[in-house]
Amino acid sequence: MVFAYKGDGELRVNACSRTAPLSGAKEDIQALGKGETPAEQVTLGIESIVGQEKSPSESAQNNTQIYIAFIMLVLLLTVTIIRSRRKK
Repeated sequence: MVFAYKGDGELRVNACSRTAPLSGAKEDIQALGKGETPAEQVTLGIESIVGQEKSPSESAQNNTQIYIAFIMLVLLLTVTIIRSRRKK
């Protein structure tokens, strides 16, 4: 079951949504009820699904945040090692 939202005129999903395999979505399926037969057949190609989770700018921003966190961790470790050697 896919939980999507509309962003920039497109349907999007993210990792924090309730999207789950049908086997793990029993509670949601019960809440939705029986439903209705679709009025229109829609076929989605894989191109329309791939990459919808994050736009390129979001991915670049996430990568930048990871690099900054890594650099901060290295600096923290370096300062800790230098301080521990000075005490000896």
